[in-house]
Amino acid sequence: GARAYTKRWFKSRRKTVGASEAAAVLGMSKWRQPLDVYQSKIDGDQVTPNKAMKRGHDFEAQCLKMYSDRVGGSLYDKVPMLIHPDHEFMSATPDAIWINDLSVKGKSIFAADYIPVEAKTTESMDEWGAEGTSEIPTDYVIQAQQHMAVTDTARCDVPVLFGFPFKLYVVERNEDIIAALVDAEKELIERVANEDPPEINWEHPRTPELVKRMYEVTESVIELSDEMCERWLEMEGLRDQRGKLD
Repeated sequence: GARAYTKRWFKSRRKTVGASEAAAVLGMSKWRQPLDVYQSKIDGDQVTPNKAMKRGHDFEAQCLKMYSDRVGGSLYDKVPMLIHPDHEFMSATPDAIWINDLSVKGKSIFAADYIPVEAKTTESMDEWGAEGTSEIPTDYVIQAQQHMAVTDTARCDVPVLFGFPFKLYVVERNEDIIAALVDAEKELIERVANEDPPEINWEHPRTPELVKRMYEVTESVIELSDEMCERWLEMEGLRDQRGKLD
């Protein structure tokens, strides 16, 4: 497929579900929901980099270099959009492909032993467990599963920069998650073709932002009473507890 972030790449994204959208389509992302992904396909919205995305892009090369220094082999870091051979609605653009040097002689890289690599940077270690495990944020676990589905691999490496410390996480292939992704993404792309939006999740924390994008919303300021302020703070505290329990 197309090279990442080119006009052709953005155009192709309207017809496929990418790995970064996979968790949202399953309804398991804290950042987006199925309707977000649907709306981006309808509107043809391009990805607007936020602060975290810009930081990740700036440090991606360094993260991949530290990964390569640790594991050896070779890294192919100019990966275009890859399309699943059986499910044309499923795509992935991993940050790099690790290649086993011992098996690459005289062969195409995709005939050799290879692993998709998804580099990350973060300022918080709250959702990250022991190095070498798959104890990483749910969005990234599902993103890795899509990389493996598209590239037909059994493992995806996730190198991470926590500021300066470097850690390497490994996600193993899970056929149940991949089967769920295939079903959910096929349904969403069919909805896009039929202009049949999925139901909105009113409990999702980013729903107000989504509604503002979809409809003309007139904003106003409401002054809360002291009692309502106390209840609001209590609700925020309970929401924080629920997040930690989840």
